[in-house]
Amino acid sequence: MRDVSREPSSPPSSPLSARWADGSLRALVFTGGAGLMALEIAGSRVIAPHFGSSLFLWAGLIAVFLLALTAGYFVGGWVGDLHPHAVLLSYAVGGAGLFSLLIPHVSIAVCAAAEALGPRWGPLAAAALLFTGPSLLLGTVSPIAVRLHTREVRASGASAGSLYALSTFGSLLGTFLATFVLVPAVGTPALLATIGAILAGLPLLTLPKTAAWVFYAVPAGALCAAFFSTPLPEALIAAPGTDAYGNVVYETETPYHRIYVVESQEEGKPVRYLQFDHYVESGVSLEPPHHSVTRYTDMFHLAALFRPKPSAALFIGGGGMIGPRVFEEVYPGLERIDVAEIDSEVVRVAREHFFFRPGPKTRITVGDGRVFVSKAAGPWDVAVLDAFSGGGRIPFHLLTREFFETLKAKLAPEGLCLINLIGAVEGAKSKVFRSTYRTLADVFPQVYAFPRVGHEARTEKDAEDLLRWIRAYADDPGSLSEKDRYQVERVRNIILVGSRAPARLSPEEARRRAKDLVESGAVPERYTLRMHAAAQVPAVRTSDVPVLTDDFAPVEQWKSW
Repeated sequence: MRDVSREPSSPPSSPLSARWADGSLRALVFTGGAGLMALEIAGSRVIAPHFGSSLFLWAGLIAVFLLALTAGYFVGGWVGDLHPHAVLLSYAVGGAGLFSLLIPHVSIAVCAAAEALGPRWGPLAAAALLFTGPSLLLGTVSPIAVRLHTREVRASGASAGSLYALSTFGSLLGTFLATFVLVPAVGTPALLATIGAILAGLPLLTLPKTAAWVFYAVPAGALCAAFFSTPLPEALIAAPGTDAYGNVVYETETPYHRIYVVESQEEGKPVRYLQFDHYVESGVSLEPPHHSVTRYTDMFHLAALFRPKPSAALFIGGGGMIGPRVFEEVYPGLERIDVAEIDSEVVRVAREHFFFRPGPKTRITVGDGRVFVSKAAGPWDVAVLDAFSGGGRIPFHLLTREFFETLKAKLAPEGLCLINLIGAVEGAKSKVFRSTYRTLADVFPQVYAFPRVGHEARTEKDAEDLLRWIRAYADDPGSLSEKDRYQVERVRNIILVGSRAPARLSPEEARRRAKDLVESGAVPERYTLRMHAAAQVPAVRTSDVPVLTDDFAPVEQWKSW
């Protein structure tokens, strides 16, 4: 009987010819593994500006890569047995590189089309359209390489194990290089260009100098030349409430956002906006004294209704640092202002572009807000939570009962937590707001809600109209006209206040205090405090929403934008 384990699996000259060095094969396997994970990291940065960095984005992205790899493993094994030639391996890696070079040119159009599917399925569709091709091709690399590298059946396990280990080590290196070096240093488009250039260029070194080399080199060279000579499409950057596009004066990419500083015109006057990806976070007038033009920050002065003379304040989330800057100007009795901002680049941009000149009272800590609160001593009279970005980007760990309990313990005896949340008062996009309200009420003795009345609203009459529509909606949504129902259901800034004070502040008392604060000059008239105080919602429906906890806070699954 023959010992088949000692027989070669194919003719000795076919799997690994003299022109094909073992080092070339390993280089392709290692680079393919590195490129695969670098692509997945880049994918998160390509899709996040359109859908937010949510659980759905990562689930969709991971699912697409796993499905593509599954298909790639099957195809690679089948093709490797059918046609075991080294040329296939080079073509697979090079083809993935050429796909990668195309992604920056089509990603904006693809993601914009996928937005119609919503925040849950849109990221999956975008990931499938953009990354199935290159990840499938890279999935074929390992099984083809195993087929080429295996000379004897008895050595097949060692051969497969060494190559898959090499590919996995490449994936590990690609992950770290993309995350910690390339994205912060050069940004996502350059990262994709680097991945594409390396993957597309490596076959020129590994392909045999035959017709196969020419067949690959000519179209690949043409595509690479087209990529590097054609400008990438720019994201549309619009100032809020206008149809004009702003002029980008500075942009950079960080581990958390792509940051734009955009200059535009509002009511004929020059303004400057801070954008995270496609969403405006802060804005200031370029004319001294550089007032805020993103008027939701005016609502931070609602804190004065409860603590008119704070001695210590905390801001979680800095943005353009408008809140800390204005508090330092308006409340001279403040002895300390703490700011916890997770992104050091945001702090630098606020200093260099948004006129933030922190005085001796202001202390800035770069780090996660929840971690800062857990370690800081406090106490604070006012804690402003302004860490929720446009597009429904909600760090859930800042909305849970456990976090609010930690924060409450660091507040003064009648201190308060003020939260700037983005959502709707009622309707399909209201669950995040109503669930946060219920969670606050589970921790604080008093909870209040003040929805932003409108971008152009300035008077108490505007607030009264909104409250009238909210009350009517609570009684019978069908009783409202389509226009009035939209006013209740539309997305807006909503200020939530959790107070440690034992006595409740009535709507009438809130309006009286606002009037006194404005007339005494304690809060300048321009912040329209009287209108904001008059918008206190009398009741919030919470019977159908859960208390948010560290174990269960599905805010990313709810529409809030």
